[in-house]
Amino acid sequence: MNIYFDKLYRYDRLSEPAGIAIPFREGELKDMGKIAIMQNDRPCMIKPKVTSRHADGSVRYMYIDFLE
Repeated sequence: MNIYFDKLYRYDRLSEPAGIAIPFREGELKDMGKIAIMQNDRPCMIKPKVTSRHADGSVRYMYIDFLE
């Protein structure tokens, strides 16, 4: 999955906080260690939080804070 942000200002905004919510299908994600956000082929520091789980224990919704 790719994440794109529109350029809203004339100058680049570096290391600006961002957050996204991501839905998952039942059984799709059980291991939080498999989540990464990459920028220019380097992983960003993330702070994931599971906000809901499916009946089988897999992630239904996750909110991720990171620096853009």
